[in-house]
Amino acid sequence: MSMQEQISAFNQAKVSLVESLKTELNQKLQAIMQKMPTKIQSLGWTQYTPYWCDGDICEFGVNLDLLYINGEYEDGGEIDCHYPTTYDVVDGQYKDIPNPNYDAACGEPYEEFKGVLESIPQEFFKEIYGDHLTITVYRDRVDVEAFDHD
Repeated sequence: MSMQEQISAFNQAKVSLVESLKTELNQKLQAIMQKMPTKIQSLGWTQYTPYWCDGDICEFGVNLDLLYINGEYEDGGEIDCHYPTTYDVVDGQYKDIPNPNYDAACGEPYEEFKGVLESIPQEFFKEIYGDHLTITVYRDRVDVEAFDHD
């Protein structure tokens, strides 16, 4: 087999593996969404390479610290049933306190969802979905849309 044939075979195998991984990941995330209470319709995240990094090298990243819940960043939305603790400011200091809205039926699948995402090396996300995107997972589908960022 010539070098060009080997490169072609490698690229074909890579495309096939990426599609297989994407299918498996999407199915796993959708199955987790099936466990969520109905008040959580979707979970999502953004992933992109910054256009400018103040002189540093701009590197692709997946934003898993704050997921989107029903299309809103989790720290600014109406739903907060997924965290067992929240915080309060006492004497000028942040203090963790029990979250009165915590619901294990919400929190456990949320943690499972996030755990699956965190188990995947970030560079794979670019191969699986692409760059400059918002990925939103519903019970019955995964939407991939362009993400406009600075």
